[in-house]
Amino acid sequence: YEWRFYAALPLIAGLATLRKSSAWLLLAPFVFLGVDNHFIAYQWPFYSALALIGLILAAKRSMAWLVLVPFFLLGFDSKFMIFPFGMLAAHLVNLPALKRVLVSRASSVAVLLVIPAIWLFVKDGYSLLSETMCFSAFLPIAAGNDLFGLLRLGAAKHLGTISYSTYLLHCLFLYMVYRTLGLGPKIVSMGPISFWMIMTLFVGCIVVLSAVTYSFVERPFMSARRSSETAQGDQRLSVGAAALS
Repeated sequence: YEWRFYAALPLIAGLATLRKSSAWLLLAPFVFLGVDNHFIAYQWPFYSALALIGLILAAKRSMAWLVLVPFFLLGFDSKFMIFPFGMLAAHLVNLPALKRVLVSRASSVAVLLVIPAIWLFVKDGYSLLSETMCFSAFLPIAAGNDLFGLLRLGAAKHLGTISYSTYLLHCLFLYMVYRTLGLGPKIVSMGPISFWMIMTLFVGCIVVLSAVTYSFVERPFMSARRSSETAQGDQRLSVGAAALS
């Protein structure tokens, strides 16, 4: 479903520059979904409602309607809520009045209560309930809430720095552990304490691996690009100065 979303990004980018006179393009996703009888037979009322909301928001020249686009392209499924929730967060954190609320101490307390509640009371990680609760915890952090300074600690900043390496590598690491080493059945049969002990070890390994790949792969390429951009900027300045002289 991630690749379907990535493939839909060009269309979303085109819709982001949609003009009022081209609002009919909101119906374009139906071209992709119309070939699937499942969507026609069971979900056309839902898509029709989304189309109506999107057209109204587009007519008002509001960018909020973009949050609806992934629903059209991917089908209404709770795990796809990750994408529109992320888009909605990017829109909401730019609202000054709401941002003041999101960075308040009350929001910090709410986030610290919601996160353990997800672990304790939600059984399905991809249910609509779990995605909504994750969004409610993510939104204040996206707005700049540091959770009473917790996210300003050096360790937290370091984890944030290597987070992209972690995102890319954690599935590969777990696959190798579960399948290649044949530990999958053993891990599934473990009790809660044993499971979390072994998972803590795995997390530590992933963090170390991510730190290594960030230091020796990701950061050197970023530094090289910045150096190249700086050199190009200096060259343009030199050319400009020569032209002025």
